[in-house]
Amino acid sequence: MRSSIRFHYQLAQPPFLLRVDREIPGNGITAIYGGRGAGKSLLLRTMAGLEQPPDAFLEVNGEVWHDSEEGIFLPPQLRAVGYVPSGGALFPHLHVGENLRYPLRWGRGEEAEMRSRYDEVIDHLELTQLLHLMPSALTPAQQLRVAIGRALCRQPQLLLLDDPFAHLQPDAIAALTPLFQLLRDQQEFPVLLAASRLEQLYPLADYLLLLEKGMVVEGGECFSLLSRADIPLAAEADAGALIEGEVFEHDDEFFLTRIFFDGGELTLRRLRQEVGAMVRVRVHARDVSIANKYPSPSSILNILPAVVDTIVAQGVGVVMVRLLVGGVTPVLARISEKSTLRLGLREGKRVYLQIKAVSICGG
Repeated sequence: MRSSIRFHYQLAQPPFLLRVDREIPGNGITAIYGGRGAGKSLLLRTMAGLEQPPDAFLEVNGEVWHDSEEGIFLPPQLRAVGYVPSGGALFPHLHVGENLRYPLRWGRGEEAEMRSRYDEVIDHLELTQLLHLMPSALTPAQQLRVAIGRALCRQPQLLLLDDPFAHLQPDAIAALTPLFQLLRDQQEFPVLLAASRLEQLYPLADYLLLLEKGMVVEGGECFSLLSRADIPLAAEADAGALIEGEVFEHDDEFFLTRIFFDGGELTLRRLRQEVGAMVRVRVHARDVSIANKYPSPSSILNILPAVVDTIVAQGVGVVMVRLLVGGVTPVLARISEKSTLRLGLREGKRVYLQIKAVSICGG
């Protein structure tokens, strides 16, 4: 049986209406992206069973949790779901260990198995030193780790994370990224992660849903969707393509790293990953320029041959160009309409991309 999550919801909460009908992968991390009021939290609450729409269906990897036509509704406490609302929502009167043990009363399996899961969560999330602290004594990042740990103690078949980075500083988010990568790579259950900023998603997501006014406007593999020039996502200020590559070498003298990817290589600021590790990097469209000839000499370290794939107008005087490096790896460039005409850009034309090493987001 193919692993998947199938859901259909129609829920009116005037003036808002949630209308979604989708099938997404039943493994890895699916990111739900949208602005304020898009319906991200409502969708997750509904999947957790905290909302009960009159018109609903939810099937998680072959197990039906909700089917309004058949009169099936599995209440939240009986669903194999771990739900982490924005801010974590730890019980303030219970210390960390008690918060972690709280879900065990509804745990699935033998007591020894649940105790083993509890110990495993403490170890993987490095919570041993926090067990006797109250939530008020924790940093926001520590509170999030505990909240995720509490959800994992339920032995979920589905983990729902509602804007987990909303209350964190960038350095705290970076420090937590390995934890989320662990959830993506080592857990057997799917994770749905809602977020309101693209930068929070690119190191993690396998699949991406774009939510707007309660409706899914686009959905697909993260790498593919982020590199499209013809969808609303491409018009955002921080639009850009995602590239996966292998760390080839570190230049400690100049604090730089070289990575190889399908079709080329990139130099960027020093990454923490070891040589041979696979990494994802984000190349913002605003940081990519185009030239007809190889620009030499240049202060820009990344000069890559590419072919124009798509040209899309983005309002008055602005154009988004999708290019293929090595014929396979897409990169976006946001340039002026005047530059497009000066360069004579058209589909199929061979050009050179220029990307500053210091502008590439990686790790």
